[in-house]
Amino acid sequence: MLRGLSLSAAQQDRVFVIVHAQAPLLREKANAARRAHDELRALTMSMEYDLAKAASLADASARALGELALARAIGEHQIYLMLDDEQRVTLCRLYNEYL
Repeated sequence: MLRGLSLSAAQQDRVFVIVHAQAPLLREKANAARRAHDELRALTMSMEYDLAKAASLADASARALGELALARAIGEHQIYLMLDDEQRVTLCRLYNEYL
């Protein structure tokens, strides 16, 4: 959605820094969620199924997904803060059209 905002070169550089600074954390959280989901799926297809273990894996997956969503929200807010007022209005309009 940032494409429709006519970002200056300086703003583009700041977006690049924000996005790339977050990449390792986002990858870590996505991998943790995927691992817990895969382990939960494997556990359901196992004779060693244990409800407590399944609950723990489901909680780990949900926690990782929540942390991933929060990290994305933090980055999106950092980008939002560096926009000027007109760009913020345009971004909100584009976002609402997307929904």
